Amino acid sequence: MASSLKRSSILTTFASKRTQLWQYLNTTIDSFLRDVGLRSTKEMTPGATVPACNLYELKNEGYVLGGVNYKKYCFQSWMVLTGANAYVQSLGLINVSQGFMLITDQTSTISADDTAGVGGFTNGPIANSGTLVEDSNTSVATTATLAYVNQDNGITGVDDNYMYLIVANTALGSIDAEAYVKIEFVVEQEAKVELIKL
Repeated sequence: MASSLKRSSILTTFASKRTQLWQYLNTTIDSFLRDVGLRSTKEMTPGATVPACNLYELKNEGYVLGGVNYKKYCFQSWMVLTGANAYVQSLGLINVSQGFMLITDQTSTISADDTAGVGGFTNGPIANSGTLVEDSNTSVATTATLAYVNQDNGITGVDDNYMYLIVANTALGSIDAEAYVKIEFVVEQEAKVELIKL
């Protein structure tokens, strides 16, 4: 009887220590992946007039072109478009203290309800007249006549890059869609970069 109580105590202790070891290893692996940039959680917060967005430096990526060092950033934004047939949605202002902001990659997508059409949701790139949006009157996906991300640095100077999402189909009464904008860009190594949420 004493040996079965001792065995039970040993098993309970082993189970407890095994759980502690597993939690330690998972925490250590998570910390390592975050430290080397392979895992992250980036919060998107809205501004007064702009949808939820964020900006962060991609620390492990950069370029050298013509002897000039460049660092890389990622800008993300997420919004719901509903109630109109044309949108010029401000995404905020990216201020670059020195040189130009050069977009190197743009993987923005739109999701539209097509439950009354083919069924489900369409998910595709923001690709001008090939972009699918929902006709909110019918819940059928149709193509936009215009859809792109605009970088305008002519408003207050080349340092200020006003970012917009343009989506339109004026033949429809109203468009419904969710848009996720993701842009990667480079700036000169010495430049300071700031996202201003208007």
